[in-house]
Amino acid sequence: MDERKQLLFNAIFDIYKIFLGAGLILLVAVIVKVAFSEGSFNTGLTLCLIDIIAMFYLSWLFGSILYDIYKEL
Repeated sequence: MDERKQLLFNAIFDIYKIFLGAGLILLVAVIVKVAFSEGSFNTGLTLCLIDIIAMFYLSWLFGSILYDIYKEL
């Protein structure tokens, strides 16, 4: 049973890394787009704040799931 929990922990952590990487890429893309004046500052600021809040909630959610699994390992 321990091996299954370890595999589940690793799989969920890998999914978390993918979501966090996608969020960081979106954040950089928005910053670059606003820096080259292809989008308005207000839209860029709004998208950056939404992305940061989404990354915070994803970290909180995945962190709680991973912590519950880690306690049982």
